[in-house]
Amino acid sequence: MCYKPYINFLRRFAGDHVDLVRCVRPRVERFCVIRIGSGMPRFFFDFDGANGTTRDEDGEEMSDMEAARHEAMAALGEAGRDFTRQGADGRLVINVRDDRGPVLSVSATFETLKPTKRT
Repeated sequence: MCYKPYINFLRRFAGDHVDLVRCVRPRVERFCVIRIGSGMPRFFFDFDGANGTTRDEDGEEMSDMEAARHEAMAALGEAGRDFTRQGADGRLVINVRDDRGPVLSVSATFETLKPTKRT
């Protein structure tokens, strides 16, 4: 139990968002890695459009995956509005991931359909 009193002290101020990540015991002294976070998961929103892929390096903390889905849908709507102003056809995708990998994708396809020949 490495630094357990210190971790308990930190939890009093930071809540349950203090975790002991790993504890290594070299020859003489102990070394502990302690992570203090907000407790909310961080989601990254990677945008894939006509101009290629833009990878989100910063991400945003969201309360849950449903909040991340809602944010992705709103961003897709705004991107779609900009995309249609250009008058182009194509597909827009926002891939949402967390620190463990992909969690969901939202997409929209814009295409021009010509009416069938009238008789």
